[in-house]
Amino acid sequence: TKSLKTPSNLFIFNQALLDLCMMVNMPMLVVNSFYQRVIGWETGCDIYGLFGSISGFGSAMNNAVIAYDRYRTIAFPIDGRLSMGKAFILMCFVWFWALPFSLSPMKSVDLFGKYVP
Repeated sequence: TKSLKTPSNLFIFNQALLDLCMMVNMPMLVVNSFYQRVIGWETGCDIYGLFGSISGFGSAMNNAVIAYDRYRTIAFPIDGRLSMGKAFILMCFVWFWALPFSLSPMKSVDLFGKYVP
C-alpha cells in the first residue's frame, strides 16, 4: 500500500534483504560447523565468506543509516524527514560500501588475502 512506501521503510526493506543473505549463508554455516571444515573447497569458502561478509558489513552499516534517519526525525521534527531519493542513495551506499570489503578476499580479486574459515 501507499502508506508503507516511506523512506524509513526502505531501510527496513534493505535490512530484510541483508537478513536474507545471512539466511542463505546459515545452512553452509551449520554444515561447516558439523563437519569442522569448509565444504565445497575453495569456491565454497569464497561463496560462504561473500554472503557472510555482505550480510555482516551491510547490516552494520544499515543499522547506522537507520540510526541517522531516526536522529534526523527527532532532532529536526519539522524538516528532518529524508526524501525517498536520499533514502535510496543511502541504501545504495550501504551496498556499495559492503561489496568491496566482501569481494576483495575472493580468489579472483585477492587484494587483502583469502577468507579463512
